[in-house]
Amino acid sequence: MKASGAEKQGKKKGSKPKLAKVAGLMLILVVVAGGALLFIFYNRRSSSLAATSNKSGIYTARRGDLTISVTESGDIKAIESEDIKSEVEGRTTIISIVDEGTYITPEDVNEGKVLVELDSSDIKQKLTQQELSFLSAEASYTDANESFEIQIKQNTSDINKGQMKVRFALMDLQKYVGGVVAEELMAGAANPVLEANEISSLIESDELGGEALQKQRELDADIHLKEQELELAKSKFEWTKKLYDKKYVSLSDKEADRLDKERKEIAREKARTAQTLFVMYEFPKELQERLSDYDEAKLELERIEASARSKLTQAKAKLASKEATFLVQK
Repeated sequence: MKASGAEKQGKKKGSKPKLAKVAGLMLILVVVAGGALLFIFYNRRSSSLAATSNKSGIYTARRGDLTISVTESGDIKAIESEDIKSEVEGRTTIISIVDEGTYITPEDVNEGKVLVELDSSDIKQKLTQQELSFLSAEASYTDANESFEIQIKQNTSDINKGQMKVRFALMDLQKYVGGVVAEELMAGAANPVLEANEISSLIESDELGGEALQKQRELDADIHLKEQELELAKSKFEWTKKLYDKKYVSLSDKEADRLDKERKEIAREKARTAQTLFVMYEFPKELQERLSDYDEAKLELERIEASARSKLTQAKAKLASKEATFLVQK
C-alpha cells in the first residue's frame, strides 16, 4: 500500500518537467513566426520601393531614410505683384521690350530704365494737333475775354453819352421855357406832341421863362417903341402940315415928314407881325422841337441801355463758350 502510494507520487513529480519543455517550444515557435513575418513585411516593402527604379525586380536591402514625395498640380503666385498696363488709347505696337527674366534693380528704377517701348508716332502726331487746337482755343478765349472787357467799357461810354444827351436836351428845354414850365411838361406830358390850346396857355403863363420869355419881351418892347416913334412921326407931320399951310415950310419938308410917318407905321406893323409869327409859329415849333428832342433823347437812352445789355449778354455767352472750349482743350 505504501509502495504504490510512493509510486504515484513519483509519477506526479515527473510530469512537471514535461510541461515546461512544451511551453518553451511554443515560445520558440512564436518568436520564429514573428521574425518570419517581420522579414516578409520588410522584404515586401523593400520590393515595392525598389520596383519603381529597378525593372529587374532585384534590390539590395540596406538601412537608410525613407523618402516620401507627393506630386500635386497648382499655381504659384507672388506675395506682392504689380500689373503694368498700357494707358494708350486704341491699339499700338511694341517696338522693343527687355529680355524675359530680366531682374530690375533699384538702380534701374532710379535711372528710369525703359522696360517696354511703344510706337509713339501716332501719339506725337495727335499731340501736335492737340497743341495747335489748344493754342487756337487759348487765343479765342483771350480774344473773347478782351472783347468782353471792351464791351463793358463801350456800354459804359454809350450809356454816358445817352445820359448826357438827355441832360443836354432837358437843359435846352429849360433854357427855352424856364425850369418851372419844363418840369410841368416833363411831369404831365406822356405824349410829346402838344395841342394848340396847351401852347397858347404856356405863352400866356406867368411862369414862362427862358428864351421864349426873353423873345416875347423883346417883341413887345419893339412894338411899343415902334408905336411911340409912330406917334412922334404923326405929331411932327401934323405940325408940318400946319406950317406948310401958313407957308412956313416947303412942300418937300411936308412930304418928308409924311414919308417918315408912313415908315413908322410900316415899322409898327412889322413889329406886330413879328410878334404874331412868334406866338403862332415860332414859339410852338421851337417848344415842340425842344420837347421832342428831350423825349427822343430819353428813348435813345433806353435803346442804348437795352442794346448794351444785349451786347453784354452776347459777349458773356461767347466768353463762357470760349472758356469751356479752352478748358476742354487744356
